[in-house]
Amino acid sequence: MKVYIYISLIIATIAIVIGCKTNTEQPVPMQATMISNYSATSKLFDYVWDPIAFSAPKNKAKIKQYLSILQNNLHSSNLIKELPKNDPAMSITLEWFRDLIDDASTRFNSGNTDYASWKLRSMTSACIACHSRSETQKNFIGDSAMPSGNSVEYKFAAAQFLLATRQFEKASNGFYQLASSLLELESGRNYALEVIKEWLVVEIRVLDRPAVSKLNLEKLLNTISSEDPRMALLFENWINDLGLLAKSGEIKPGEEVDRAKELLKDTMTDSEFSDDEHLVKTLKASAILHSYLDSDSASKNNKSATFLLAIAYQHIPIDSLSIYKELYLEKCIRLFPGTDEAKQSFIIYKELIESENTGSGGLHLEPDQLDKLKLLKEIANTPKVVKS
Repeated sequence: MKVYIYISLIIATIAIVIGCKTNTEQPVPMQATMISNYSATSKLFDYVWDPIAFSAPKNKAKIKQYLSILQNNLHSSNLIKELPKNDPAMSITLEWFRDLIDDASTRFNSGNTDYASWKLRSMTSACIACHSRSETQKNFIGDSAMPSGNSVEYKFAAAQFLLATRQFEKASNGFYQLASSLLELESGRNYALEVIKEWLVVEIRVLDRPAVSKLNLEKLLNTISSEDPRMALLFENWINDLGLLAKSGEIKPGEEVDRAKELLKDTMTDSEFSDDEHLVKTLKASAILHSYLDSDSASKNNKSATFLLAIAYQHIPIDSLSIYKELYLEKCIRLFPGTDEAKQSFIIYKELIESENTGSGGLHLEPDQLDKLKLLKEIANTPKVVKS
């Protein structure tokens, strides 16, 4: 499990630093920033998953150095210049990650090493969220060193590491092979389902080959159809939706938002099915919307596209993409104040925050959370003043 955490955290930092659309023609300083962060993170997490080493006084200077490198690079103007203009995904993730590193660094410097270590271990959510978007280039650092081992944790970490370095075919194969082996074990089926969801993320949001994905999922279905009827039914739903995607025509310019809205229709209205059943369509809708917001024509309809993305992420039951649940809603409120989309986003945001903070003792919100809800409500209901 330590290796899994270590590799995943390296993945997360790469994902944030290099952004969602990196290519080989970027200026040298940006590439240098990427390598600097990768190096600092790989060294930092030699300590993160070793509590004794992380809190040892002799290591304090080194850990502070690595945190400082990350802080400086994450606040770099180079990163800000590279942010997509219409899709807020990168800015959302960068802000989240930058705040996390700043908080961890402050706590570490004040002597609260337990909190700093715990905070740094929560970075993994940023990885797949960013790297599984459409228009993502491949091979950030080439064929990277692979973790070795036979445990489930090692194999899952290896597939995620391939995803982090944009080796998508290999990542897909890694997830698929792991899922296949887990499905052979009754005790491994729940874990297999989570791995298959990750595989679908790569297949649908990046590789975009529904006919091939359908055939491969049918092979998995054959291994469990008589032993696990409930999982078999779920697979059949996904297979059917992949088949429909394979038959759907090319999306013409200007049709992107309408196509995504159509894919999300059942997700938003069907109370009889869980989000799992509609996962294929929801992932495809999110890919279409991200691609649209990356395009030059996105300014024509970016309000609707951003709002639909916020809705889509409420219905994607995958932990690695959950980072966007709150953040896209908040971004929609702040980008389009006073609009119907902002008002609806606030209603959903409030329900989400209250749900996450309700336990056996009822609802409990910290003062800063209450202040933020008050501020966002005001923004959502106040139209933006356009200067004449």
